[in-house]
Amino acid sequence: MRRLVCIAAAALLVGSAAARAQEADMPAAYDSLVLSLSWSTTRCSTRPGRADHEQCGDKKYAFVVHGLWPQYPRGVKHRRKCLTATEVPAKVADRMMPMMPSHKLIEHEWEMHGACVEKDPATYYAKAKTAYDRIKIPTAFRSAEQPRTMTADQIRKAFVEANPGLPEDAVAVTCHMSRPRHGQNAADAAPPTSAPLNDIRFCLDKSLKFQDCPSTVRDRCPDTVLLPAAAK
Repeated sequence: MRRLVCIAAAALLVGSAAARAQEADMPAAYDSLVLSLSWSTTRCSTRPGRADHEQCGDKKYAFVVHGLWPQYPRGVKHRRKCLTATEVPAKVADRMMPMMPSHKLIEHEWEMHGACVEKDPATYYAKAKTAYDRIKIPTAFRSAEQPRTMTADQIRKAFVEANPGLPEDAVAVTCHMSRPRHGQNAADAAPPTSAPLNDIRFCLDKSLKFQDCPSTVRDRCPDTVLLPAAAK
């Protein structure tokens, strides 16, 4: 009898360990999404951007899709990278290229975020395209031929005016902030008065309807936002 009890207990332990291992392989449950539209010329001025000849070569892009990111409730641990062995099929990537003009970025976003949202790249990128198609880019932001300076609030209001039904609280504007120089304490560095636009983030529920952004998604820009022109 004791032997049977021990065998049963061992089976329960094995089953529990297997369940924990299976649970560890599953992504954390997200509760909302963020669509990021990045200002291409800012990304193209960075080291990763300069190495991406598709997005940052001869063509001069303004706003492009950077990613569709899952957002998690406070206190929920989630991976920095989704577990997937699936590559993005060429047909799926090609459909995204007009709005996300980089095969390298498309593959990266699937591995970092997409595989935590959907089981296959086609479904994830169909969802990203649907979210993007809901947003009308204001005329003033459809070209990167001329540099401009604005405030984060002016940029947000331009999108709100161009998109009836888009709440101001569903939009966050972030900038590419320079890091302190080597050996300089961040607390001693003077806060910047201007910075180039990084991206605009649109907060969505799971059905891709606009909703107020969570506290983790907020403006991150100084007083003056620079919209650099594409290199000639």
